[in-house]
Amino acid sequence: MTKSDTKEVSALEAVARHEQDLKARLAEAEQQAQCILTTARAEAAARLEEDEQRLAEELAQIRADAEARCEAESRDVQQACDERLERLRASSFRHAGDIITEVVDLVLPPLPDKGRAMKGRESAP
Repeated sequence: MTKSDTKEVSALEAVARHEQDLKARLAEAEQQAQCILTTARAEAAARLEEDEQRLAEELAQIRADAEARCEAESRDVQQACDERLERLRASSFRHAGDIITEVVDLVLPPLPDKGRAMKGRESAP
């Protein structure tokens, strides 16, 4: 082997070692990248789960608040209706005598002269 052959072999060995070193570094970088991806995916999944849980809690609270408002509004409407009904009943009872008299007058025929005379007397002092 000549001196130039030895230099070429040494250069080839150096290139081969360098190539092996680069391959090892590339494999290590790929492994690190895979670890980073795995960690990031796990963190993202955990955050997603936390966000979904928080959202579910917020929705449950919104639903509960809406149901409470609906029940309160329903009670208010029911109370207003009950109060109005009571006022109508009271008014009806106050006017019941007048209404009964009007219905009797509509249903029963008036008495001959006697009925008119009674009416006339009622209006006279």
